[in-house]
Order: sequence, then C-alpha cells, then structure tokens
Amino acid sequence: MKPGLRDFLLMVVGAAMLLAMILLVLHFRTLQSSAAQLAFKAERVELVEQMRLSVTLASEAEKSAVMAITDEDSQTYADQARSATPRWSEHVRS
Repeated sequence: MKPGLRDFLLMVVGAAMLLAMILLVLHFRTLQSSAAQLAFKAERVELVEQMRLSVTLASEAEKSAVMAITDEDSQTYADQARSATPRWSEHVRS
C-alpha cells in the first residue's frame, strides 16, 4: 500500500493543527514568577506536613482507643482520632 498525495496532505494538515494547538497553549499559559512558584510549593509542603501530623495523631489515638482500659478512655481516644482527620481533608477537596 503506497501512500498517495491525499495521505500526505492529511499528514501535513494534522501536523499544522497540532502545531497551532501547541502555539495556542504556549501563548495563553499563565507565567508565574519564581516567587509565586516557591510560595505555591511552600503551601503544598505545609499541607503535606499538616496531613502527616494529623494521620500520626489519629493513628496514635486509635491505638490508644483499642488499648484503653476503661470504656470512657476508649471513647475519649476514639473522639480524638475522629477529630484529627478533618483538619486536612477539607483542604484536599478544594
């Protein structure tokens, strides 16, 4: 099967459309300054650290709830475990 002139024209048109899309994306992208990029990265790192701390606190509270001697202590630790997670889950959804 030998490619003809029609196939060649279709390839040229496809390449031109791809090039036009790439140029449009590059033209309309928002350029961030390095300070803005650094601030955004710092926010992400802070959020990850908060998530890590919350998971650690929730995990420790869950362990304590399981190993508690009295039902009241167990309930207290279980409540602490539940309250540790929502601190960061609201940030993840937004």
